[in-house]
Amino acid sequence: MNTLNFFIELTSCLINGFKLSDEIKEKASFQLFKDAFLLARKHDLGHLFYVAAESLGVLPIGNDENENEFLKAAEKVKYRAIARYVGLDFEVNHINNVLNSACIKHIFLKGTELRSLYPEPWMRTSCDIDVLVHREDLKNAISSLTQEEYICKSGVQFHDVSLFHGMTHLELHHNIMEAVDSMDKVLSQVWNYVIPYDSYQMKMYDSFFVFHQIAHLAYHFTHGGSGFRPFIDIWLLEKQGYDHKEVEELCKKAGINKFYKRIIALNQVLFSGECCTDDDEKIIEYILGIGKYGELEGANELVVRNTGRIKRALHYIFVPYKELVVIYPYAKYRFLVPFYQIRRWIDRIFVQKKRHHAMQKIKKMRRYSKETIKKMRELLIIAGLE
Repeated sequence: MNTLNFFIELTSCLINGFKLSDEIKEKASFQLFKDAFLLARKHDLGHLFYVAAESLGVLPIGNDENENEFLKAAEKVKYRAIARYVGLDFEVNHINNVLNSACIKHIFLKGTELRSLYPEPWMRTSCDIDVLVHREDLKNAISSLTQEEYICKSGVQFHDVSLFHGMTHLELHHNIMEAVDSMDKVLSQVWNYVIPYDSYQMKMYDSFFVFHQIAHLAYHFTHGGSGFRPFIDIWLLEKQGYDHKEVEELCKKAGINKFYKRIIALNQVLFSGECCTDDDEKIIEYILGIGKYGELEGANELVVRNTGRIKRALHYIFVPYKELVVIYPYAKYRFLVPFYQIRRWIDRIFVQKKRHHAMQKIKKMRRYSKETIKKMRELLIIAGLE
């Protein structure tokens, strides 16, 4: 029993409500728990794995001071996740009340809507709260929230505005697009796929909600790694049930139907015991950041599409229009594009944080060998994204 299999087995049993086999229980050890917990923690799933080990009867007993300290720290991860959920749940209700009072139609996205699918809602952690409003309501929404002591810390970005209330980060979206033309044509129609839920709060149709998770996963899968949690989310949506034909139609329109089918098949391997193929193993290594294909974590579309170093350098110096608009929304007026290209250079030279980020990105770009690029392309083909 290796670390990966132990992590997947315990996670699968917890979310499916299964018992752990006696064979796996016999192989459980402190070192196996520790290694699997650290892998889970990397994906913000340490709390989930701890509860799985605890409830399935394989939480080890420490044999010395170091082991006991590690187990105490692991338990604290669980309690911090519970505390984080309580805080976020309070903020979600507060935001909902504020937007309802202001008569602003809104949709909660991602984790806020997914929590109810987990054995306990606190098990689905989130770094922030995502809410979508109409573009024409954005100014009113910001005004209403700032009157409730939310602090706006960014201008209007490509698809959202960042607000903070204490330690809570609110991403107030005015669209859910991913700057990928084929997907954005469908994602831009989100308001055609909603129904009223609570006053001015709307909810997406189940099929469109699933499609949004797939599209968001496809974007992150292509741009440097997705992590493991989205696969749990999609599996739990599958268990809940939805119209597969409707999701397939949406994915076809967005050009990601092959990817959707691949993810559904992979989840059968991860959470239902289906046989794991070599291709499945490559994707699992990539999403978990382990093994030979785990080294591709952090590689992005820039590396895949532009194999030569000169091309990569030019791409980074002269950012394509679509990417520039993500950074500077007013660059949508094409006569301002040269100004914003220069503004970007100035930012990356004189703004310390952006300069550091730029240097890190250049170092990362330089490390990708032809073999790395070849493997990343192979992986995208396997996943149905190329």
